[in-house]
Amino acid sequence: RLCVECADPNGLEEVKLARRGRLFTFTNDYLTESPDPPVTHAVVDLDGGGRLYVQLTDCEPERVEIDMPLELTFRKIHEAGGFNNYFWKARPQ
Repeated sequence: RLCVECADPNGLEEVKLARRGRLFTFTNDYLTESPDPPVTHAVVDLDGGGRLYVQLTDCEPERVEIDMPLELTFRKIHEAGGFNNYFWKARPQ
């Protein structure tokens, strides 16, 4: 990781982000390969500031609502080349 302004490898400050927030916007993707379509992509406004683009999990697409409270959870995204890829997803609180 490098600072985009000066390319200093130590020029970035670590910032802790909240693990809870509210749904800002979302879309249901029926074209992405998935064992259980659709994949719901969401933008979450984190408590205390910040915005994160993630997938929703543990929630039926018809129950998704703008401004619903969410929490982040570390989940498997997919497997490629024999390796599991994990990242943050959001689920209803």
